[in-house]
Amino acid sequence: MLRQLKRLVTLLLLLSLVPFVHAASASSQDNTLREGWSLLSEKKFAEAREAFGEISPDEYDLGDYVLYFKGLALTREGKPEEAAKTLERLSSAFPQSPLIPYLAHELAFAAAKAGDIPSARKYFRLSRGKVTGDRRRADEGYIVARLMEEPEEEPEGEQEGKPERDKQRRKVAEAYLENFSSATVQEGGLLSMERLWEWCREGKLSEWDLPVTFYGKYAKAFDQTATTILLDSDVAEIFPDSQSVNEALRTLARALRKGNDNAQQKN
Repeated sequence: MLRQLKRLVTLLLLLSLVPFVHAASASSQDNTLREGWSLLSEKKFAEAREAFGEISPDEYDLGDYVLYFKGLALTREGKPEEAAKTLERLSSAFPQSPLIPYLAHELAFAAAKAGDIPSARKYFRLSRGKVTGDRRRADEGYIVARLMEEPEEEPEGEQEGKPERDKQRRKVAEAYLENFSSATVQEGGLLSMERLWEWCREGKLSEWDLPVTFYGKYAKAFDQTATTILLDSDVAEIFPDSQSVNEALRTLARALRKGNDNAQQKN
């Protein structure tokens, strides 16, 4: 534990304090690590991956950090297969490294977003409950709900299994809502909202006999997210201005109110 703490302090010094020190006072590997970190922070993932690749992890005291950062860059670059190999190397060369579950988490989240449920489940087993931070908690909430959508065992029989499937879907919807409510500004929370919005458009939420409290909580969480939101490029192509975004949100609000009214009539 003491050694890990010393190494963490060394890393923090390299990435924060050392830039104010003359570069000659640091080794070439230290400088390359700082360069790779800077590129990673600027979201230049391919360049960052190449920089970290110049350092030999086996010959560097912070070798597990090098592999973690390289794997992170590969994941963000959209190269999960190579990132998975980096995780294998990290686990083999540094079996006690606390960074193993963190890289596994990144792979699990990327797989969940891509719809690769078997891989998401595989890596989530290595990371669940072992990572910290608000962003990662939101990621975990999304992963959990995504895995609940496609359980390892499906109910048997078409008619016999339908009530059980609907019950499971209600749990999934509530899991997405809970994650969205608690992490509205994190990617995992926003992805959870997008999933609910997709089901709302398709009319699925009204089919699952969700309780009135669900719609009330959804409307409240949605109302609390009145803030500036950056749209991804593919979304911006569909909603090019604030008017189109607001109209889409109003459509969602009307659908939610309709679902709420239908639920109250059933009760």
